[in-house]
Amino acid sequence: MTQFSLKFLICLLLLLTNSFVYGATLSSRVDRNPIKINQTLTLTVQLDEQVNSSNLDLTELAKDFEILAMVPGSNNSVSIINGQTTRLSTTTWRITLVAKREGALTIPAFTVNGVSSAPISVQVNNLSAAELAERQAIEVTLTIDDTDNLNIRPGEQIIINVELSAATNVRNLRAEELIIAGADVEPLEQQSGQRQENGIIREIIILSYAIFPTSAGQIDVPAQTFTGTIGGRSSFFDSFNSGGQQVGSRTVAQTINVDERPDNNGNVWFPANDVSIESTWSGDTTQIRVGEPITRSIAITAKGQRANAIPPLKNISQTDYKTYQDQPQLENTKSAQGLVGVRIESEAIVPSASGELILAEQRISWWDNLTDQWREAVLPAQILMVLPAIGEISQEQSTQNFSANSAPNTAQLNQSTPNSSLTNTNNWWWQLATICLALICLLQFYFLRNRGVVAVKQELTTNDTGLNESGAWDQFQHSLKGGDARVIRKQLLTWARSAMPNETILNIDMVSSLSNSPTLKSELNQLDKVIYSNGEAINTEQLIAQIDDLREEFKMANKKQQPLAGELAPLYPA
Repeated sequence: MTQFSLKFLICLLLLLTNSFVYGATLSSRVDRNPIKINQTLTLTVQLDEQVNSSNLDLTELAKDFEILAMVPGSNNSVSIINGQTTRLSTTTWRITLVAKREGALTIPAFTVNGVSSAPISVQVNNLSAAELAERQAIEVTLTIDDTDNLNIRPGEQIIINVELSAATNVRNLRAEELIIAGADVEPLEQQSGQRQENGIIREIIILSYAIFPTSAGQIDVPAQTFTGTIGGRSSFFDSFNSGGQQVGSRTVAQTINVDERPDNNGNVWFPANDVSIESTWSGDTTQIRVGEPITRSIAITAKGQRANAIPPLKNISQTDYKTYQDQPQLENTKSAQGLVGVRIESEAIVPSASGELILAEQRISWWDNLTDQWREAVLPAQILMVLPAIGEISQEQSTQNFSANSAPNTAQLNQSTPNSSLTNTNNWWWQLATICLALICLLQFYFLRNRGVVAVKQELTTNDTGLNESGAWDQFQHSLKGGDARVIRKQLLTWARSAMPNETILNIDMVSSLSNSPTLKSELNQLDKVIYSNGEAINTEQLIAQIDDLREEFKMANKKQQPLAGELAPLYPA
């Protein structure tokens, strides 16, 4: 063997020995031992090479310790000594723990990439009452309101209060999110303040939750962990928060029993603590007129329930008015006592006839959580007096005036009557005067009546701009381009009155009644929905096509009513 070969073998052996001696190691250490119950413990696990931080399995550790936080980190360094370069890589996990019980507990051995650490035995001692009052940085308790006194059923509200008591030198308080399998959780308002305990001022924070079980059975409320930091100063560059001590506390897990629903008697399952119904109006209910909309809003308020759980009102159809439903509004108000849900249903009511309008009563069945029985919330029936449309009022008032003018003035007649002696001697003269006066009154009545009817028709058929049928049609077409449903409706009525001057047209329904087209009636109904209930947009092309057909019908009807130019009227009309 040559000298070169011998040197090569020696170097190879040294290299292999070096790799064996300096192989990767995994170590574990704690910052204190023994510890007190509820006192935090920092465990540091370090591997002498760089690996993925998820390679550390903490399943065994979680059996005896509550893991409050885990912060992984890695480090790469290069050193040059006497011209020799050395590279070092490490992966570190810093884990904050709280013991789950007293006694001798074991931090298990960990294995990462085939390298194992040694287990660590930790002694956990209990605190005396004096030590607990003096040293406990965080205390937390969880209470469930009145679950022993009530039969909890699916959908009913349960209030959970978590009270956190912390020393004034604790900062960076953090809490886990409350997640309960088999229940919906709604955070309520948070209360905070201070309280003196054993002569020491402590910060008090109360977190309230409303939970709603989704089904019958058992609900497990898990233990909640709260943490904070004592001493030190937080820094953006201090990822391990080594400048302070992390402290924590946890609640005790609890179980809630949820009973089956009772017989609902055909009602929608709607549990609450209290339910009420009330209505409000957007205008004066004493001035409701035919064809004019007025909006009624009905608010259903449920204490101890969410708004989306309130069932809708029944749709009661009636023939003496049209109704246009708006989208319901759902509102939730939160307080420490729980949720208050409000469902607001609004509708535009358009009366189609004058006189009494009866709005039927509304009833909602609900399950009383406090007394365990079915109840009903009632909105009483309401009677409204509907006034005639504006045009109908003008005609009615004219007729009343005619009747008043046609009646003889009895007082004047009595004052003009002579004494009995003169009457006996001149009876024929007074009879003649009475007959003449009656004839004058009849003529006056006839004249005023015809004049009043003409005035009413002119009021209904003449538009504000004084346009003829052609001009009103152009205005209607122009309004379609603007897309404003109210303007379209107004211009449509103006054109219809100009096109059919012999018809009394007060509203859209009267325009619809002049045609036998179901498509036109549907389009005009959609126009009202857009105005009164924010419905879908109208199809302007379909509407103009239908109105154009109606216009042709109007033209044909007017031609039949008017004689042709130059044509003589029949000598002997039939």
